[in-house]
Amino acid sequence: MTAREMQKEAAVYLSRYSTAKSEVHDIERRIERVRNEMMGVKGIDYTGGDMPKQQNRTGDLSDYVAKVDDLLREWEIAQTKAIEVMREVSSAISAVTNTKARRVLMLHFVDDHSYEEIAEMMDKSINSVYRWRRIGLGEIKIQKW
Repeated sequence: MTAREMQKEAAVYLSRYSTAKSEVHDIERRIERVRNEMMGVKGIDYTGGDMPKQQNRTGDLSDYVAKVDDLLREWEIAQTKAIEVMREVSSAISAVTNTKARRVLMLHFVDDHSYEEIAEMMDKSINSVYRWRRIGLGEIKIQKW
């Protein structure tokens, strides 16, 4: 395996945390959507008469509770997975000996900063940031995942 392929594999390995975080946020958005649906205005039934009346929606509350309960269980599992992946990723990054490379990897793969933002934060050129990224990815020891 070439050095470039190893760096690419290391980047994919470190990107797992961002993916796990996205899954948690997706579930949180779904929970919020279900809560908003439950809190929203109920539909109005215009059939069968001159005056509009509120629809009878039996089971709404129990359906809502069941949906939220399922989503909360799903969220808890996703959150636990994200924490485990973050520990693995942070541990792998912490083992990088070059301090600037380690900082670049942490800022990008854990804190979700773009390389442009990192260059600005470190007051360095984007080329320096990419060089430190390459150095850091070369030092990453991939654990079995």
